[in-house]
Amino acid sequence: MTMSVLGEAMTSPGERVRRTSTERMHQAATAMVESALPGGVDLRAEVRERLRLSRAEAHDLLAAAKLMAMVRSGEAISESMATSVRRTPASTMPLAFAAAAAEAMLSVGDTAHASRCAHRAHELAVSAGDAPWLYRSLGLLAASHAANGQFADAEAVLVHGRAIHSSEGWPEEFCDPFALLARAVEAIRRQDAERLGRLILATVEASTRRPVLRVLVEVLDASRSWASGDDSRALAIASRIGQGLGVAAPLPFVRDFALRLQATILLQRGEPLRARGLLRDERPDAHHLSCPAVIRAATQLHIGDPSQALFETQDCMRRRVDHNLLTFPMVLLVRAAAQLRLGQSEAATRLIRDAVAFGASAQDAPLPGLTALPSSDAQRLLDIIVEHALAPEHLLPRVRGHLQAFVPAAASRPVPPPIEMLSRRERDVADALASPLDFAQIAEHLHLSMNTVKTHTRAIYRKLSVSSRHDAVIRLTTVGYYER
Repeated sequence: MTMSVLGEAMTSPGERVRRTSTERMHQAATAMVESALPGGVDLRAEVRERLRLSRAEAHDLLAAAKLMAMVRSGEAISESMATSVRRTPASTMPLAFAAAAAEAMLSVGDTAHASRCAHRAHELAVSAGDAPWLYRSLGLLAASHAANGQFADAEAVLVHGRAIHSSEGWPEEFCDPFALLARAVEAIRRQDAERLGRLILATVEASTRRPVLRVLVEVLDASRSWASGDDSRALAIASRIGQGLGVAAPLPFVRDFALRLQATILLQRGEPLRARGLLRDERPDAHHLSCPAVIRAATQLHIGDPSQALFETQDCMRRRVDHNLLTFPMVLLVRAAAQLRLGQSEAATRLIRDAVAFGASAQDAPLPGLTALPSSDAQRLLDIIVEHALAPEHLLPRVRGHLQAFVPAAASRPVPPPIEMLSRRERDVADALASPLDFAQIAEHLHLSMNTVKTHTRAIYRKLSVSSRHDAVIRLTTVGYYER
């Protein structure tokens, strides 16, 4: 009997069970980590043979697998876990953990740390000469750049990734999901229906091996429908994504996209109160990749309250240094529109100049956010850009084209005049106006005097620019007030 066999024979049953359990855990973790590489779950021979790991290797592998499993199941990364990843110096991260950490940071909207982790994974993959890991790291890098509005940098990385994919002779379904995500972010931003259609086909093919991509197909389909003018279909798909119906649990920023698209469509339909209600309880992520405040601010412009639009975006401005660059230009444009409403043209021009600079640095055309604004505000912003030559000449035709494609469609609908914010008591009275109660009964129901009810009613009429109870109810119904 050899010493190894003798040692095995002398091992207690409990110890053998623990060893077997540990080895299975390592195998499962390895399968999860390697599933992100071209070829999916078909593990390479050298990986299958590596069952006995050092304690440090096992810890890193299990940590990487845990992060990936949480992201891909749609489970939220806790703030304490995200903080732990941020505090780990990227220079000390092993390859698998660096890649998994980049995924996790993308899922919480921290594109800066995602980029650092992806750079670390790329550096180690280059040193190892490992094509699958190099391809994965490039996909993560591209997604990090695109999610921060750096489309030129993302495209340069994607070109490198496509060259590796071609030289290795991998089939199309081996396309990296984060490379697809990077392409999707730019295509959605530019609202190019033809480009979105091509990307849908590529993503459907890749989703046969990676089911997690099915939600991206839905996102692209909703965007293409909107870009093609079918806002009803876009609204239905976005609602399904937001509720997690028929697809895997969406990442937070994917759900945020779905909500923002729904709200933008409602704004274009002239239903700002419904749009505001949709986003009322939504909160941004730490770095505002998910930034519901900017759409809430746009709804305030539709309602007619520019001061509240500025208030909604105060936190965005306080976070200016580390605010996500993909969403920040829209913050600036919404605030510029609000300042113009308040007669602050110089402040508005500065904000527009900053927004154009952010957009141009990312080669981002058209400027984001114009389609969420009232058509008159969007046109005023564009006029100032032209009048003061705030944008490069090559950018202006694309901005005009985008504006004409979306704003006239919204402007042609019967949009009611802006409505000032109603006070709490005025809202109580407005609610009662739609009931069969007469004014005396409304006063009794609200425990107010008849004169007070009449005072609030006159204030409501003035803010709605109407002269009768019937017209007030019609106006409030039109803008979705009673659906809030």
